[in-house]
Amino acid sequence: TKQNGMGKQKNPKYDELKLLECQKEVKDASGTDDDDDDLFVARLIAVITDYGEKGFPVGLLSRRWNQIWPDRPFPTEYVIERSIKCHAKEGGGGETGKMVIQKRVKLVKWLKYKCRGTKVQFHQTGGEVLAVIDNKKIESVPN
Repeated sequence: TKQNGMGKQKNPKYDELKLLECQKEVKDASGTDDDDDDLFVARLIAVITDYGEKGFPVGLLSRRWNQIWPDRPFPTEYVIERSIKCHAKEGGGGETGKMVIQKRVKLVKWLKYKCRGTKVQFHQTGGEVLAVIDNKKIESVPN
C-alpha cells in the first residue's frame, strides 16, 4: 500500500470544519476561554452525513471519527454533569449553593445528552443504534 493506505481523496465538508477549528484556535490564542468540545456536534454531524438518510451505526462512530480527526480523538469516558441547587439546613445560616454531580453513562445516553437541542437523533433498528440527521429540523430553520 502506498502512503499507509491514505489516498488523495478529500471531502470538502471536512475542510470547512477545519476552517472552523482554525478560527477557534485563533480565538483561544486571543484569550477567549471556549469549551474544548465546541465543535463536537459539528464533527459528529460531518461523520453521520457520510451515510445519508440511512444513519450511521453508533458503535462505529469512534473509529470513523478517529480516522478523520486523529489529532482530536473521540472521547473514551462518557460523563454527564448536572448542577443542583443546595439549600442549607435550618439554623445553618440559610445559605444556598450549587453542587455539580457527575455520572458515568453508556455511549448512547451520553450522545443523546451532548446532542440535545440539535438535529441529531438516535434510532434503534434491529440490534444496533443508528445516529441520523433529522431533516425536518434542517428545513424548519428560517433563513
